[in-house]
Amino acid sequence: MAKPYSGPGVEDLRKNLGDLVTDGLTQVNIATRGGALLQLAIVRARLPAHDESDEDEREAAYAMALPAVLKEAVEEKRIPDRKHRRILKFVLPLKEKYLDTSIKERRAAAGEDIKTGRKAIKPGTIRTYYSYEPQALDELARVLVELEADHRGETPPDAAPSH
Repeated sequence: MAKPYSGPGVEDLRKNLGDLVTDGLTQVNIATRGGALLQLAIVRARLPAHDESDEDEREAAYAMALPAVLKEAVEEKRIPDRKHRRILKFVLPLKEKYLDTSIKERRAAAGEDIKTGRKAIKPGTIRTYYSYEPQALDELARVLVELEADHRGETPPDAAPSH
């Protein structure tokens, strides 16, 4: 029987994901706001084996490792709702094209991408309406815990983030 999950919690991961959204997945933002995300064994496993690197090298390594893990997490078999996958790809951003854009531009692009009618969904709606960005980030945090538990050989918790 697998041990109970001992990694970072869903709530901490969700908070850190929300913190990263504003300035995106830049090296400085990941280093300063990555928090519990940088404690994930699935992220640390992607770092160079030697730990004697200087701060800049460590930050660069995390800036490569974390987005790679997030891209793997944001796939159909893990996050079944297409709308959530699309929002995450734009707002984090996981699309190279949007790395140097503002959060407002990224949310506008997400709103255009997931529109159901002729009008795009406004950036403020993407940000605040629960079934858009908030729920997408909740789903991503849940998936990260599941991946982490699997990596550690532990049983994932059943808890969803609480608001």
